Amino acid sequence: MANYDNRALKEAATPLRTVAGVHPAFASRLAEASLHINHEGGLPSLDGQAKAYEATKDAVALSVAIATGSGRHTVVTARHRGAGSPEQRAACECFCRVIEGLPIQEAAEHGAIRLIESLRDPEVPSPVSGILTPRNAGKIFLLLEQLIRSVYKAYLADSGAERGWNQWNPKIPAEWLRLNKEEQAAKLKPELNLSIIANGLNADDLWISDIEKGLRVILSFAPTIPSEQKPPILMRIERHLRDAIGIRLEVYVEEMGDQNKIRRL
Repeated sequence: MANYDNRALKEAATPLRTVAGVHPAFASRLAEASLHINHEGGLPSLDGQAKAYEATKDAVALSVAIATGSGRHTVVTARHRGAGSPEQRAACECFCRVIEGLPIQEAAEHGAIRLIESLRDPEVPSPVSGILTPRNAGKIFLLLEQLIRSVYKAYLADSGAERGWNQWNPKIPAEWLRLNKEEQAAKLKPELNLSIIANGLNADDLWISDIEKGLRVILSFAPTIPSEQKPPILMRIERHLRDAIGIRLEVYVEEMGDQNKIRRL
C-alpha cells in the first residue's frame, strides 16, 4: 500500500485555488483531480510479477512498476512524490492514472499527450494556435514526459528489450467490431443527440456521415454552423462519446462539398 503522510491526506481534501504555472485550459480538471489524490507516495508491494523503476527531476519523482510476467512491458502501477505546487501535484496524479495499464513504450511516447488531452477544457481557448504538445502546453507536461522517458530508458537497459515501432492501440471490444457501420451509428446516435442538445444545436445541425474501422467517427456540420465553433464542439462530442461508449473513438469533421453527395448513417 502507498505510503501517505497526514499532510498529503489533508491537502487532498482541499481544491486548487490558483492556476499558477498552469494554463487556464487545464485548471478546472486539475482542480477536480486535486480532491482525489491517491497515487502519491511509494509503490505498493510488488508480487514478483512486476519490477520497479524510478526517475527524478527538479525534485519530482515518478515511480513505475512494469509487468514482467504475462503482461510484460505494461505499466502496472505508477506513483509520484515531491510536487512543488498544488497544480503540479494534481498533474502528477492525473499522469499516474493515465499511464497505468499502458505498455511502457506507449506511456513514454504518448503518455504526456494523453494527459494533455484528458485535462483540456474545450470551453477555454488553447494555450497555442497549433497542435498542443508537452513542450508548448506547460512545464509540468514536459517534466512528466521527461520522467516517463527516463523510466523507459532504464527499463530497456535493464530488460534487454528493444525499442520497436509502436503500433499499440487500445483493444476494441469484439462485439463492437462485429457490428457494421450502420449498427455502430445506431448505438452512437442517442449519445450524439445528447451532445447536440448540450451544445445548443438542432438535430439537423450535425450528423454522422461515416465510421471508419470502428474507430473514426466522421461528422458533418450543416453550413449554418460557423467554422470557429466546430473545434470545441468536436472536442466535447469526442470526450462524451468515449465516456459513454467506453471505446477510444476519434471524431473528425467532413467539410461540406457537393450537397448531393453528403450522406448520413
